[in-house]
Amino acid sequence: MRTPDDLYATPPPWDIGRPQPAFRALAARFLRHDARRLAGLGESFDTVLDCGLFHIFDGDDRAAYAESLGSVLGPGGRCFLLCFSDLERGDRWSHVHRVSQGDIAATFSGGWRVDSIEPATIDITIDPDGVRAWFAALTRS
Repeated sequence: MRTPDDLYATPPPWDIGRPQPAFRALAARFLRHDARRLAGLGESFDTVLDCGLFHIFDGDDRAAYAESLGSVLGPGGRCFLLCFSDLERGDRWSHVHRVSQGDIAATFSGGWRVDSIEPATIDITIDPDGVRAWFAALTRS
């Protein structure tokens, strides 16, 4: 039986060596930092991109994540979120939370406006069809 750690023995399937198509058209400065401690950057941003992070959180972690995002995005700041969809089937991704549109809306219900949640695909190296996903556009109130 494979464990989640087995995915990291070699480059994971979502490490495709290029931006995900849903983000390709966006021009943004890219930083990598602990998403639970974004205030520690001491910066504010107009736009934050989340490519495959939200779906690892559940419950209180989702709320903490939304609060952390809010700490670096002022009013009108945007977050674009690409996460596993609850429509994805199969056991291959059993260690990842499948996210519903309602999960996204509930997490970002306080201090955010959900502008859109659209079906999308996360490209991966091991399946040309990729993974079913949600692409959400959120604005900080």
